[in-house]
Amino acid sequence: MISSNDGFHVPEARLHAFARGELAESTGAQVERHVAGCLACRVRLVRLRDAAIPVPSPTVLDALAATSPSVPVSLREASESDSSAIPREGELWRVGNAQAMLVWTRRMLEDSALVIPVVFEPELADQYSLIVREEASPLGVDLVLLTSVEGHVDLRAFLERFASLDVDDEIGRLREARREHRTPESDLDTGSPIEIPTDQRIEHQQLVADLLADLSPEAFDVSDSHEPEDFEFDDYRTHLAELSWRRNGALIEISPAERVGVDAAHELITLGRVVDLEASVLLTALVGLNPGLHLCSREAAEASGALLRTHHEANAVAISICDAGWTTVVVDAESTTTAIEPPTGVSSGPRVAVEPLPLVDALFKHFESQLTLPDDEETTNEMNEPVGIIGSSIESFAEAAIAKVIASGKRSSSPKKEVFTAFGPPEAEKVAELLRRVIASGRAADAIEDLLEGLTD
Repeated sequence: MISSNDGFHVPEARLHAFARGELAESTGAQVERHVAGCLACRVRLVRLRDAAIPVPSPTVLDALAATSPSVPVSLREASESDSSAIPREGELWRVGNAQAMLVWTRRMLEDSALVIPVVFEPELADQYSLIVREEASPLGVDLVLLTSVEGHVDLRAFLERFASLDVDDEIGRLREARREHRTPESDLDTGSPIEIPTDQRIEHQQLVADLLADLSPEAFDVSDSHEPEDFEFDDYRTHLAELSWRRNGALIEISPAERVGVDAAHELITLGRVVDLEASVLLTALVGLNPGLHLCSREAAEASGALLRTHHEANAVAISICDAGWTTVVVDAESTTTAIEPPTGVSSGPRVAVEPLPLVDALFKHFESQLTLPDDEETTNEMNEPVGIIGSSIESFAEAAIAKVIASGKRSSSPKKEVFTAFGPPEAEKVAELLRRVIASGRAADAIEDLLEGLTD
């Protein structure tokens, strides 16, 4: 929770999730108890429940359809092919992890393949790139095979087969021309030569080469060393134990591993749980290809939400990667839901909203940021105790409040300045009367609610 000058309030993202019934049972019960005793949060909850996201009009939908490119039937059919197929030479495949790309398999090896990247923009072709025009393409769109950027891809990176493409002879001739540093034969459809070092195609080819390098067998071998069987759990426990002397009340539990998919090449593996007062954090490790690059991804936040929906005892997920300090981000329940971004009102999906920190620092910072909701009637009643101790000073309190408003108005350049500076004894007496009515009721919260309802009648 976050604090304000007049008490504790539920953050809007968590209140919005509560209104939609997306909170875990224990967290939802906390919010429900708080809302029962907090008028401000109750009003905000009603507004959130009544809020509606407008549906686009038929005119807007027609305009979007008219300006959207049409997808060839052959490309749609290819994208619906069987993802369980075995890669073969001369086929177009989608490969990758979080960032997918299209490749043509030139040569199959035992557990990997030599591939040539494929793009759809003929303007990216150089003199050693083969262009397959739309009428000859199995996908119904122009294809460009970048033979200058051949890569070595692990079979585990192959995601989906698209189609066969018989261009082995043309590719062989282009590769031979490139090795001999000569111009390809004129019957081959290629792009123009790269003649200056500032040609944008050089940068694009480097980007594609970097993506292919991340899919090499060597890159997968590095990620495999971070599988649970090879994790240095003793090192993880050593780091985690440091939390005990920084927060004496923290209870650390280690539990059997459970896997949750993040994307095609990454998983979250549960390691245990840390409980500190009412805050409960599920401990997980992110494994897969280059996990550090995906620690703050939207997919990681969505996977955290999936865990929180099954682990009702937790209200946040700590995601760590296996490095020197077990770099960690803590994703709370609010960050795993769809919320409204102020002040634009734009709907925003799950995200990691905190910076990565070493394991213990991330957990410590999260626990320090948590504030306790009223858990029992005794705590709630503290806000409703009679406030008669101020009875003898009502007039002075009211005069001081009006004086503060007048002083603030004098410093303002707003058109309302004259209104604020015109306050005086009559307004002070009205404030005093409000305070007397609150004291007379005996319960401040009930009296204030009655007053507010009277003002709106």
